[in-house]
Amino acid sequence: MDLKKILISDPIYQKYKLSDFTDFEQINLFFYFEDEKFTDINFLDSYCPICKTKTVFNAIETLNRQEYNNMFLSRLSVLNQKDYIDNLKEIGTFKREFSCSRNKNHEHNLIVIFKIIDDYFYKICQFPSIADISNPDIEKYRKFDIEVYKELNRAIGLASHGIGVAPFVYLRRILEKYVINPIIQKKIEEDIRNKELISLNFKDKIDKFKDEIPSFLTRNKNIYSILSKGIHELEENECLKIFPIILSSIELILNEEIEKKEKLKKEEEISRLLNNLKI
Repeated sequence: MDLKKILISDPIYQKYKLSDFTDFEQINLFFYFEDEKFTDINFLDSYCPICKTKTVFNAIETLNRQEYNNMFLSRLSVLNQKDYIDNLKEIGTFKREFSCSRNKNHEHNLIVIFKIIDDYFYKICQFPSIADISNPDIEKYRKFDIEVYKELNRAIGLASHGIGVAPFVYLRRILEKYVINPIIQKKIEEDIRNKELISLNFKDKIDKFKDEIPSFLTRNKNIYSILSKGIHELEENECLKIFPIILSSIELILNEEIEKKEKLKKEEEISRLLNNLKI
């Protein structure tokens, strides 16, 4: 299991089955003591929204040492395995805390709280939010198009709160409104007879303008189908599971658009300079 991903990237209210994790993994998620070799998640790499830069968050020791000792002792014996699980459930709530290494006063902390209910545990709190620590990854889209940035921010914010379907609406809007439709509109303006282009379905639009839209989208036309299925058919938890993959796909598509825009701008600037040469 990728425990650091659970701590810092998985959305809140995510549900995990205790039996899917070894007792060693459970202990590492729920406890940390500097002198204890069994608790080795001692840092997280992430963005600090207060420092506004990437940083290392160092683990802060768990306060409930006695509770950990009880867990560890029961873990050592197979005969006490039931006691181990019962002790885990009795404690119920676990807090992991990490401090930004750039702030010596320990004011910039990252906090994650887990709650055990029956045979499952839930990530019930994360501060700063996933949206806050993801901000630098989407900041570049603000300059590309402020509306695209807003749509991405909304999608990430909703997913970080355990909402799965709604983010797909925003991601599909980005594909339609800011990637494909501008191309269609441009073609219509160039030739009034091309108005029928509007009636084409999304995949046909991709095929027709494959030389002008981002290549990642032309090679992966099912992105739109997945987004539509997420909106109309999939459950919240199913959407949450595939959200990171679809988000990364949208980012790759937008990155191609940014590169194309920057390339065109550079070509225009060089052409201007060439034309001004007096040789």
